[in-house]
Formats: sequence, structure tokens, C-alpha cells
Amino acid sequence: MMETNLELLDIYDVWYKPWWHETWFIAGMTLCFILIVGIVSYVFYKKYDTSPLSITVLDRIACDLKKLKNLDVNQQTYFYSQLTMLLKEALQEIYGVSVVHKTDNEFVEFLEQLPALAPEVAVSLKDIFDGVVLIKFAHQKTVKEHMMRSLEKAQEVVKNGTLSKKH
Repeated sequence: MMETNLELLDIYDVWYKPWWHETWFIAGMTLCFILIVGIVSYVFYKKYDTSPLSITVLDRIACDLKKLKNLDVNQQTYFYSQLTMLLKEALQEIYGVSVVHKTDNEFVEFLEQLPALAPEVAVSLKDIFDGVVLIKFAHQKTVKEHMMRSLEKAQEVVKNGTLSKKH
């Protein structure tokens, strides 16, 4: 008898690999996923960003002037020190002249030499600075009405169009 050698032949020489298992597909999907996560993160960051808004120096000064309204008469030295400093900062910001380092008397003299300053603003500033030295340094007393009148004039000077426009 004849012996037959029967073997099973492998008919699967070529392996089938689905396209979603290919390296290029996996790498592409990973990059797309990273891109989508990045875009979604950026959108949420912009939507819920709580970083402080930038405000101008004059807006900050106006806000600080409003805070002075709550001070007591007993804090009049602090009140007038802050009021005069804020007004000097406002003039420095608007006209670009260095006045913060000047004393109150030097500041009043400087106002007379500043040609770009509107006359009504100069009068208001002189009214505010008149007698402030006595209140700040000689501890002379003043009344709440005088403090509020000075504060209102200062707020008007900072808010007024004649001061807020550069000449």
C-alpha cells in the first residue's frame, strides 16, 4: 500500500489587519483627540476666565475717591492725605507732568503755571488744596460737610470732561 502523506497546508499566508488597527490610524486619532481636548479646554478657559479686567488709572482713582466717602470725621488727616495724593496722580496721568512729589503749596503754585488746565478746574483744585496743610499737619479740625464738599469737587475734577481730555 501506498502511504500518502497528507499535510494540512496553511492557506492564510497573508494576515488581514483591519484599518482601525493600523499605526497611522491610531496615531491620527490620538492627534485628533489631543486637538479636540485642547480646543475644548481653550473655549472653557476663555468662557470662565476670571482674570481681573484692566482698568485705567483714572478709573482706579475715581474708585478710590468713592471709598473715601465712607471715612469718618476723625480720619480727616488720612482723608485729605489720600484726596490730595489721588488728585496729584490724576493730574500726572492726564497732563503727563510730575506732581506727585510736590508739596501741597508747590502743587498750588504749579497749577498757576499749567496753561493746559482749564480755569474752572484750577479754581476747584485750589479750593480743595486751600487749608489742607493745616488739616493734614497742624491737626486742625474740619466738619464732615467740608470733607464731602472737597470730595465732590475732586470727583467732579476727575470725572469732568475738561480734565479728562488731554489738551
